[in-house]
Amino acid sequence: MDWLKLYQVIHMRYMDPRPKPLRNHSYYQMVYVLDGEGGILFQDRNEVLKKGDFFLILMDEYHLVYGCDMMTFEIKFYVGDEKLISMLNGAGRLVKDKGKKLRRITERIECEIQRKEMFFNEMTLLEVCKMIYTFLQYCYGDGDVPKQEETQGKEENNLFGGVIEYIQAHFHETIVMDELVALSCESKSGFYHKFRASYGVSPLQYINGVRLKKARELLAQSDMTIGEIALACGFGSNHYFSRYFTKTEGITPREYRLIKGGVYCYNLEDIP
Repeated sequence: MDWLKLYQVIHMRYMDPRPKPLRNHSYYQMVYVLDGEGGILFQDRNEVLKKGDFFLILMDEYHLVYGCDMMTFEIKFYVGDEKLISMLNGAGRLVKDKGKKLRRITERIECEIQRKEMFFNEMTLLEVCKMIYTFLQYCYGDGDVPKQEETQGKEENNLFGGVIEYIQAHFHETIVMDELVALSCESKSGFYHKFRASYGVSPLQYINGVRLKKARELLAQSDMTIGEIALACGFGSNHYFSRYFTKTEGITPREYRLIKGGVYCYNLEDIP
């Protein structure tokens, strides 16, 4: 792939919020803020950074990244295609990864590097291409715009306040749909139709989303086994949880746990 050369994939922790001289380098740099807060200073402006922010530093662009205990995932690369260079140079610098598309790509890249299986260099490069495409989609297209079904009927969200509270309190248990229908004071067909119109997903998908969020927290922050996490989050069985997690996140629960605490610097070649 001559038009894209990957130099380095790295986790960084920024601990010093004090200003320093701006610097530049002869490669592009994409940065995803995994945790904490900080900022990036350009010659003409300063951007505040928070968890979930993703930004691009152009080749030869003077900048300074700083933070107080800010953890980032960074990719440094060179582009040889003039059209792509033009698109990157004309794109915005900072995007909000509301749909977590970019976060899922970073996790797949981390997973490829951790496993180092056959063709992992090629697979890593492929995921970086997806990251660049997704970033450009956020900047130029509708990457950050919810689908129509996700925005339709948002005014009806208040109809399901009791339903959402019930799900949040009982996600670790078996939730019977008839109970949710009763809480909504709607007919069964009306409940399903209005819920999807309000939240963009079915009630079951919403419940599993709540369970998945809690599972990610436990995988990263606890010593519980994967089977224990599956039961604690209401998935019922280790097999179903692992299959659902892998389908949704793109990596297995075990791989997710391995990469969450990993701090590494993977060099593909010396950086100029």
